[in-house]
Amino acid sequence: MKETGAEIEKMQATLREAENAMNEHRNDLQTKYNDKLRSIKDICSAYFDKYEDQLTEQKLKLEDLVAKFLAQNKLLLEPQEVNKARLFNLELRLKDQEESSSRIEAD
Repeated sequence: MKETGAEIEKMQATLREAENAMNEHRNDLQTKYNDKLRSIKDICSAYFDKYEDQLTEQKLKLEDLVAKFLAQNKLLLEPQEVNKARLFNLELRLKDQEESSSRIEAD
């Protein structure tokens, strides 16, 4: 009986050592996993911060480009509008002169 009790205690001690070794290994793996996860999160956060800055920069460049386009478009369209107004004014004057000359001739 003493032999069986000694064997049981020996087996229990071996099981405890194995359990402790497994728990220690599991804790080590969990620590490594947490460290790697934190590292991945930091990398992703830095990437998306940089990406957001680039998007903001692109948005500002696009807004600037649109403003320049509108200014250039205005410079091109305004002279045409001014020319149309001048032409309309000249046409009105000619029409008025023709009407007044036709009235004078009619009298």
